[in-house]
Amino acid sequence: MSNETVVKRTVKRTTVSASGGGGVSGSGVIDLSSDGSYQKLHHYQVYRGLSPSSANRLESKFKELEEAAEYERALRLKAEKELADLSFQFDSFTERLEESEATAAAQSELARRREYELQKLKKEFELLSIQHESADAALRKRHQEIVCELTEQLEMLNRNKNKGDKDKQTLTIEIETMAGLLENSNKCKLVAESKLNSQEDMIRKLKAQVDELTRQNHDLASAKARLTQDNHNLMHQVQDLDRSNADLAKAKALLQQQVDDLKNRLDEESRLREQLAAQLANLQVDFESLQLKYDEDTDAQGNLRNQLQKALADYQALKSKYDSEIVVVTEELEDTRRKLLARVTELEELLEQAKLRIIKLEKDKSKFQIEIRDISIELESAHANANELGKKLKGADGLGSELQKRVEELTIELSNSNGDNQRLIAELGRLKALLKDLEEKNDGLARENKQLSDALREALSQNKDLSHKLHDVQARKQQLEGEKDALALELAEANDALKDALSRLEAANNALSQLRAELERRLREKDDEIDNIRKASQRAIEELQRAIAEIENKYKAEIARLKKKFEGDIRELELQLENLNRANADLAKNNKALIAKIKELELALDEERRRAEEARQAAALLDRKRVALQAELDDLRGLLEVADRGRKAAELELSEVTTRVNELSVTLSSSTSDRRRFESDIAGLHAELEEALSAKRAAEDRADRLQGELGRLADELRQEQDNYRNADGARRALEVEIRQLAVKLEQAEAFGQREAKRIVDKLQSRLRDLETELEAEQRRSRDLTAEVRKLQRLLQEQKTQSDDDRRIAAELSEQVIALTNKVKILKKQLEEAEEVVAITMNKYRKAMQLLEEAERHHHDAEKSIVVQNGPKGSRSMSVTREVTRVVRV
Repeated sequence: MSNETVVKRTVKRTTVSASGGGGVSGSGVIDLSSDGSYQKLHHYQVYRGLSPSSANRLESKFKELEEAAEYERALRLKAEKELADLSFQFDSFTERLEESEATAAAQSELARRREYELQKLKKEFELLSIQHESADAALRKRHQEIVCELTEQLEMLNRNKNKGDKDKQTLTIEIETMAGLLENSNKCKLVAESKLNSQEDMIRKLKAQVDELTRQNHDLASAKARLTQDNHNLMHQVQDLDRSNADLAKAKALLQQQVDDLKNRLDEESRLREQLAAQLANLQVDFESLQLKYDEDTDAQGNLRNQLQKALADYQALKSKYDSEIVVVTEELEDTRRKLLARVTELEELLEQAKLRIIKLEKDKSKFQIEIRDISIELESAHANANELGKKLKGADGLGSELQKRVEELTIELSNSNGDNQRLIAELGRLKALLKDLEEKNDGLARENKQLSDALREALSQNKDLSHKLHDVQARKQQLEGEKDALALELAEANDALKDALSRLEAANNALSQLRAELERRLREKDDEIDNIRKASQRAIEELQRAIAEIENKYKAEIARLKKKFEGDIRELELQLENLNRANADLAKNNKALIAKIKELELALDEERRRAEEARQAAALLDRKRVALQAELDDLRGLLEVADRGRKAAELELSEVTTRVNELSVTLSSSTSDRRRFESDIAGLHAELEEALSAKRAAEDRADRLQGELGRLADELRQEQDNYRNADGARRALEVEIRQLAVKLEQAEAFGQREAKRIVDKLQSRLRDLETELEAEQRRSRDLTAEVRKLQRLLQEQKTQSDDDRRIAAELSEQVIALTNKVKILKKQLEEAEEVVAITMNKYRKAMQLLEEAERHHHDAEKSIVVQNGPKGSRSMSVTREVTRVVRV
């Protein structure tokens, strides 16, 4: 309302001034006298004062809207391009997921094969246990036949004894080589100590050189002080030298701190210091020459000062360079000294380890001689198994690496697609008027980030559990290795006991051979029946020996096979443990990758929040623009109403002008006062226009133009005093101009309404398009979240598979424990067999005693036969009875 009153006042004042001008010329008679003046006046008020500024504003707004539309088109093209990229990435993700599912199926097939192999091993073990029980039963039945085999084992022991002598010779040679190595290590230690002493001497020399350098630095500082005293009269140079002295003092302090650490390359540093001293002497000479030149020619002070500053800068640069090199040299010296000390300690440790190893070798020499042959056979089988397992392991590693690469590529592409999706959402949100949707999306992203962080924490906790379980498995493995070593020790002890028994058996066999020789010498004269009995007993003994040899060979072969099988199982367990370790390492890498991805997602979330804030600001800017456009439309409507009122006022003023023209002819004297009043009114109008200028920039333009038009109107009013006869023509022209202005105003209003409606419709259609695109992007984001869930499920399946592998390892460890128990049982059975052998030996001794008693009775009978001196028939009869009695015994 205030703007409307201002316009009304302006119109009234201009008409008053125009009426004053018309009073000079007359009214009604001269119609054409005021044509130009009134035409300009009303043209300014209605058309030139208001519509050009509004048209400029509309044109500027139209340009801005066109630029916004072009920007929206570019964004739409960019969104469509990114949409195509996302669709391509989604297809690639689906293909990779299918490949990962195929690999998971292959892994499940491998797990089933492992279970089948375990069941097969269990069956084989049960069969072996049954066979072992049958062999044990046969051994218990024929335990009396072991005596003959012991003789063969005596020969084998002799061969083993010879072999042990040869191994002893080889071990003595190895001990001599170890002693030579020990002497070489002692020599190396002495050489290292001598080098260390030489290094310490070198360090002392370097310290002396460092002291010399500090003294030279003190000399240089004193020389600089003298130079500063000599150059006290030069004000500008004194300031430069004071700064340089301060820098040198700081450098001196730093150099004194660094000199204590110099250990190497100080010869080169001394040369560099001499060069610096030469440069400093050159600088002193240059300075003195510059001082003389300054005394001779004051115009050359600027050049000399520049040269001195450049020389000081070079000195500082050289000083900093060589200081850095000195620090590097000292660090290298410290590194070499630490390395030498570490090497000396390592050599000492190696020496102690060699001594301990020699003692251990002497202790284990007798044990290792027996196991060399079996170990060589087992080593060949182990190499074959290791090659096969290595091939399988390489294939598994290749598959694992490919799966890992695929997972990493999928995660990277997923993060890229998520980032692109978020950027698209942010860019679409800039043009959207409703900011609550963007805030809800940001909240959703925050919740998803929280879920991912929770999942990461769960994965980390699971990783910790896996590490603990792996530690338990390793402890169990160490326990199994300890049990294996204990079994090996027990086997060695059993072999030693067997050696003792064999030695005792050898002694018994020697005694038996002596007794046998005596009996053969004594019983050569016996009858054929005793020879037949001996041959029959010999054949029975040989059969017993063969049976015992067969049983022993079977027993040894069975033990060797079980031992190989158990060692193969242990190797498989170790390989599985290594696979679990690698899987744990892969999980750790995956966790690190997930942590990095979460950090990237957090950064992306921060970026999206920043973009949302920018979108919010852009939306606020759009709202302000919309409000400005609405205000412009309101201004246009207000201007249209003002133009209508101005037209009506102009018609009224035109009728008043016709009456005033007649009055102006009479009141010429009052025209000057009216002109002065008009000028004062113009000044007041100018002040009011300046106030309106502070409110709005467009009003200031109108006010400026109005002021110019008012000035021109004052001139025209002065001309109106001479051209008052044209008032009637001016009236008609004004009526025509008013009608034209009304038509133009109506056209402008209609055009503005149409354009405003078209722009609003266009913006609404664009907003609808953006909303549809936003919904499509939301659907894509939901699809991507579904893909992420699928990947999480795959990760969970991998975790369950690792749990199954750990369970299988636990079952294998239990099987190993059961096998160790079986080995203990076999050991006990072996001990029982040895007891049976001892019992048979006792029985054999008893039989030998009975045989000796029979021979003594035989001798007694022969003596009695000789004493009796009876007939031959009776003697032969008595011999026959005695033989019969012996046979009964």
